Amino acid sequence: MKKIFASGLLLLGVYTYAAPVQIAQPGVYITADLGGGILFTPDSNLTVSGGSFKRSYFTWSGGLGYNWALDSFTIAGLEADYFDNGQSYYTSGVNGNAEITSSAIAALLTFTTIWENGINVFVKAGPAYVMQKNTFANNTNIQGAVISGSQTKNTFQCIGVLGLGYYIAHNLNLFTDFTYVYGHSPGSWNSVIKNGAIDYPSLNAASAQIKVGLSYQF
Repeated sequence: MKKIFASGLLLLGVYTYAAPVQIAQPGVYITADLGGGILFTPDSNLTVSGGSFKRSYFTWSGGLGYNWALDSFTIAGLEADYFDNGQSYYTSGVNGNAEITSSAIAALLTFTTIWENGINVFVKAGPAYVMQKNTFANNTNIQGAVISGSQTKNTFQCIGVLGLGYYIAHNLNLFTDFTYVYGHSPGSWNSVIKNGAIDYPSLNAASAQIKVGLSYQF
């Protein structure tokens, strides 16, 4: 009898302390991530004869959203985000230097599938207002075109995100994601210089990013 009683207590304890099942929850959440990425600007020097070119591979983003639970393991949401899409730097001792930066404000629709163990897969997509700034030192010579000062171009483009996460707590999701900002990917300066200025055809530079982050639901 004592053994049966002890076994019953043991089973009750295992049941009581079993890992909780993760289910979809509606509500407001915040999200932030950081990592590396490439801003697809010309991958050549300012001049044919010399200079240097490098990219800053650091990117980050942050957002605020709201989730609707479609069922116990499926979420649809709406999210507003800010993206830092990366930077490119060009230097030349003779012909000046240049810096190109890109950022975006986006409105994304989200869709997430959750498993009982907390693993989740999500996709996000939507329009983005992409802001690109091209800054040049005085009389920077790029393939024969002399450019000075700053130029700003803002365009509407699309952003897509694919991610994999794990709920380390009931309302805290640790994730990694791949982000792509659809845009122009010029291979040389000649393809984006027009009338003495940088002119990306229709769209600003594309960007590809891989990041890790956290989302917290209130």
